[in-house]
Formats: sequence, structure tokens, C-alpha cells
Amino acid sequence: MRFAWRVSHEPDLDCHVVVLVEGWAVIPGLYTHLAAAAVAAFLAWSYQGARLGAELAEARLETTTQQLATSTAQRAADARVRSAEQTMNTKYQGALMPPVTARRCCAVILTSCVLFLTACASNPQMPPADLPALPPPTSLSTPLPSTPYTTTAAQRMRTWQQKLQGTQLMSKPTGTPGL
Repeated sequence: MRFAWRVSHEPDLDCHVVVLVEGWAVIPGLYTHLAAAAVAAFLAWSYQGARLGAELAEARLETTTQQLATSTAQRAADARVRSAEQTMNTKYQGALMPPVTARRCCAVILTSCVLFLTACASNPQMPPADLPALPPPTSLSTPLPSTPYTTTAAQRMRTWQQKLQGTQLMSKPTGTPGL
């Protein structure tokens, strides 16, 4: 026969161990384990959050540092280009054309443009004499025609059709097109 080592276990005649569990005696231990697990989970979550926050802050700092270095390098390069451009302008502008001559050339060009424009504006072009005269302006007191427009239009279309039918091509129909 087997014997149980704890008080709540009692031997069975068939060599099986029977466990007598009282519910209220086990539940406080369960609550203690659950509370310990919840505290451990909360502490792990807080630690991970703090660690990830620190990593994020470090990554932002690195990005900001790189952007600052890039903008500083860009400003330095822009300053070098501007100084080289000013140096080149002062050297070559003086060699190509003195400033006084350049101003005179611009003044002559602008003056000639102004003279051309005023010459064109002062001589209006006369219209040719063979143009027909404009009709007199209509007035509100002009009487309406004696026949309506639709009657006049129908009469003109009939006259036009009669002239077309009087031509040689339109007077006799052909059996096949193009012959």
C-alpha cells in the first residue's frame, strides 16, 4: 500500500492516491500567484516601454544630428558657390564690358525700342478706298418686313433647288454613282 505524505491525501485500498481538496484552502494561493504574475507583467511592460522610448529618443536625436550636419554642409557649399560666382563676375565682367559701356548700350537699345513703338503708333494706316460702305445703324423705329422670315426663306430655297435641277448633272439621274 502506498501512503500519502501530506495530510490531505489518504491511501486507497487499490493503491490509488485520493486527493481531498478543499476549495477555499487552495483559492488564496491561486490569487497570490495571479497577483504576482500581474505585477510581473506590469513591470515587464513598463520596462519594455521605457526601453523602447529611450531607443526612439536616441533615433530621433541621431536623425536630427544628421539633418543638422547636412544643412550645415549645404550652407557652406552655397557660400562657396556664391563667393566663386562673385569672383568670376567681377573678373570677367570687367574684361568683357566696362560697367559704363554696358549702361550706355542698354540705354541706346531701350531708346530705339521706344522710338520704333512711337513711330508705329503715330502713323495710322488708311483703309483702302475699294471697301464697301458700312450699312446704317439699325434703329428701334425700323418697321418689320411685310412677309415673315420663314416665307422668304422657303421661297429662296425653292429658287435655289430649281437652279440646281436646271444644271445638266442634276437633270437626268444615273443608275450607278460616278458614271
